[in-house]
Amino acid sequence: FACDDIIFAEYDENETMLIYKELVKASDNSTIQVIMIDKSVGTNNVREIFNLLGCESEKFSDDYFVINVPGEINYSLVKAKLSAVKSDNIIDFAESCLSEKHRIQVSMAQQ
Repeated sequence: FACDDIIFAEYDENETMLIYKELVKASDNSTIQVIMIDKSVGTNNVREIFNLLGCESEKFSDDYFVINVPGEINYSLVKAKLSAVKSDNIIDFAESCLSEKHRIQVSMAQQ
């Protein structure tokens, strides 16, 4: 799921935790997972590249962070920068939760 998605979960007495049931409302936000390939480049330096594009991120370790791409940001510009940094062998990334709005932007940019 992405930031601001609304989900429904129920508490399961047997599992003693909340269990996901359904996505109630998807936001237009997307979540991108990033791993650092080139350890000599600071993670925070790469995060700042995307912060300047309007995308906040959360660092989980020196080698891994997650970017939130808000719905109002044109994802094709973010993806172009992700691809450029990847081609420089600095990062690799996964589009773990790409909103429909951002999917359309990417497909239109490829035409």
